[in-house]
Amino acid sequence: MPKRKPNPDPIGAYIEWTNHRYDPGYYLGGNISPFLRKSTLGENGRLLSGLYLLTIGIPFIGFVMAIANASDFPILGLAISLGVALLIVSAAAAMLRASIDRSHDRVHNDPR
Repeated sequence: MPKRKPNPDPIGAYIEWTNHRYDPGYYLGGNISPFLRKSTLGENGRLLSGLYLLTIGIPFIGFVMAIANASDFPILGLAISLGVALLIVSAAAAMLRASIDRSHDRVHNDPR
């Protein structure tokens, strides 16, 4: 069984990011906000996040479709709502795929 890499210090990563977030070119090296890194969640965190997003997204799609059938709601509002719902479901699919794929941790948690 391979050894797991120790998790980086989340407080230290946040402090380092806040100290350099206004430096020109800091984002260009792949340094994003610690809150936006799904690789720091771990396998169970990604699984739970994906399931949570899925339980929000699927009923939201049903709700939008029910409104579309029941009323004369503006078509632009329905299109935007349906787009947001599909975005939520696609984010859930990405999180679930990342929780199942074992190579995700090897690729995204390499030390730089």
